[in-house]
Amino acid sequence: MEADIQRVLPSDFRTNFATPTRTEVQAARAIRPEVIALGVFGAIAALAALLIASQMIGRQVRLEGEDLHTLRALGAGPAMTTTDVLVGGIGAIVLGSLLAVGVAWACLRSPPIGPVRPVYPSSGIAFDSTVLGGGGLLLIAVLS
Repeated sequence: MEADIQRVLPSDFRTNFATPTRTEVQAARAIRPEVIALGVFGAIAALAALLIASQMIGRQVRLEGEDLHTLRALGAGPAMTTTDVLVGGIGAIVLGSLLAVGVAWACLRSPPIGPVRPVYPSSGIAFDSTVLGGGGLLLIAVLS
């Protein structure tokens, strides 16, 4: 594509196409297996979180099932009994998601991993509120 553009432009016209250097290409190729492994680990962790949350909510519903008859006898409607069951589950999801965001923030010192780490320009913490906040909210929304 760059060669086609160069042919169309006048010979004295200077262009500055950004082409990846050989080092950048090698670094990207070296990191690729680790990126795939981390992505698979993240997917497994998300699936585990979904399964654990669904089991916890189901267990909570079964444990409070005995109290359901008593609450209904006292005049509680379906909305009130449903809210009573889900408050603990959603509260646990919110607290767990906040804990997950806190752990993710604490782990920010470790990236990047692999062959890029020795040449990474910054070793400080780079708090990315969009990723951490958005991820936390997404986690709460999906699990709830």
